[in-house]
Amino acid sequence: MHQVAVPVLLFSALAGLPLAAQPAEPAPAAYRVEVFLREAGTTQRRYFVVAGAQGNSEFRLSHPIFYETGPAGDPLRRQHQFTERSLSLNRAVRSLSEPGKVRLTLLLNVENLDRDASPPGLEAPPPRRPATNFRVDAPLTLGTRTGVASIDDPVLPRRYDVDVTVTRMQ
Repeated sequence: MHQVAVPVLLFSALAGLPLAAQPAEPAPAAYRVEVFLREAGTTQRRYFVVAGAQGNSEFRLSHPIFYETGPAGDPLRRQHQFTERSLSLNRAVRSLSEPGKVRLTLLLNVENLDRDASPPGLEAPPPRRPATNFRVDAPLTLGTRTGVASIDDPVLPRRYDVDVTVTRMQ
């Protein structure tokens, strides 16, 4: 009987003592990623995403474009269709062991429209949706605007320049 009472008494006494403070883990960082996309001959577009370093963030912009199919001179056989121009951006940022450096993984997909000209009176073909995809996986210095891609689109006569700035949010 005494053998059981001693451990129970000892446990009861220790349960009332305060435990040593556990070191708090730092909160995961949040990063703001600014993407500057320039098409040659057009103005620069700017997109930014803020998200934690533990996961990915993604957004998609799209604009519906309506078009007609069927013979040009026959309104009864004309059909109205739509497709879209779009831009998708997916990013992930990871801290590196070197202070002030991060690893950025950026996926950028730009879908355009291209329509072949049709001879008068013949049915116009539906537009094509050529896509240009960028994948960047690079170490970057925080707060510095860096050119990460410059690509000539092989399908459409376009050139894309992509710059990125990554900043750590407080």
